[in-house]
Amino acid sequence: MPSVTQWVLMSSAATGCLPTTRNQPPTTNCDRQDYYSRYLLACYLTDSFSAAEVMVGLDQARAEAERVHGGPLPKPPTLVTDNGVSFTAQAFGRHLRDLGISHVHIRYRTPQQLGLLERFHAVLKQEEVYWNLYDSPADCRAKLAIFRDRYNNLRPHWALKPESGGDVVTPEAVYRGQVTPTIPRWQGWARDAKKRLDAKLARLAIKDDPTAA
Repeated sequence: MPSVTQWVLMSSAATGCLPTTRNQPPTTNCDRQDYYSRYLLACYLTDSFSAAEVMVGLDQARAEAERVHGGPLPKPPTLVTDNGVSFTAQAFGRHLRDLGISHVHIRYRTPQQLGLLERFHAVLKQEEVYWNLYDSPADCRAKLAIFRDRYNNLRPHWALKPESGGDVVTPEAVYRGQVTPTIPRWQGWARDAKKRLDAKLARLAIKDDPTAA
């Protein structure tokens, strides 16, 4: 059985793509990564980081999670993001509520709280972007898809050490539940943020319940 996606990290980064055709718009890479397995759920290239584009990437990540799990997730994940305008937009918040996804923001001016994604961005540049000259955004998307497949399915991740010992494994092996890794140490900010979110949701549920005293 695949592991249940519980925390999904989401961020953006300039890919540094250099298309050979002129007058191409700047490109931004929006990433969604499962915290537990490091499985890259989506790697979405766009020329805008608007709330609408972020929602498209989030929908891609959800579709990939449901594809691997063979249907709807048994429990909606918690999304962890920075405080960019696309993540604080009302339209994005409504979209998350429609999907039943909880949302946690990291603290302001503390990008290290998304260190896992920051590290992934470095890998993306060092192992893909700096080695390629893309002919167009379409060419870049095609090559990013190849990179994503290699990152998930072929490239062992140094942090994914099996509990039973042995060599490190790929994100896919963990995400599909084939291997149980040593559990990463949860950051205190994430635990505290989740507690605050649960308390807020509980208060809202009581407020909306007409039978509550």
